[in-house]
Amino acid sequence: MDDAELKAFQEVYELQKKLHPLAYVLMMPALTRAARQCGYALAWHGSLTRDFDIIAVPWTEDAVSAEELVAAVIEAADLLVDTTQTPTVKPHGRRTWSLLCKEGHLYLDFSVMPLG
Repeated sequence: MDDAELKAFQEVYELQKKLHPLAYVLMMPALTRAARQCGYALAWHGSLTRDFDIIAVPWTEDAVSAEELVAAVIEAADLLVDTTQTPTVKPHGRRTWSLLCKEGHLYLDFSVMPLG
C-alpha cells in the first residue's frame, strides 16, 4: 500500500468512526418498538463511539424472558449473536449479550435486568 492509499484508508476509517453514533441512534426506534412489545423499557448510555450500551428494564407485568427479548431485538434490528455465547452475568443479576450488526463494525452491549 503506497502513501496515498494509506491516507485514503485512514480517512475512510476516521469517517466511519464518526458515523457510528449516528448509526446507533438510528437503530433506537426499531429496538424500542421491539422492547415495548416485549414489556421492556430501554435506556442507552456511554459515548456511542466504540459500541452501543443498552439497558433493558422489565416495565410491564407481562414482560417476557430476557432470552425472548434478545431474540425480538435481534430480529427487529437485523443483528447477529454468537449462538454459542452465554450471556455474561453482571451485578444485580443483569445479563449482557454482545450483538453485532450484520453489516459489521457496529456492536451492541445489550443488558437485561431480571424480572421481578
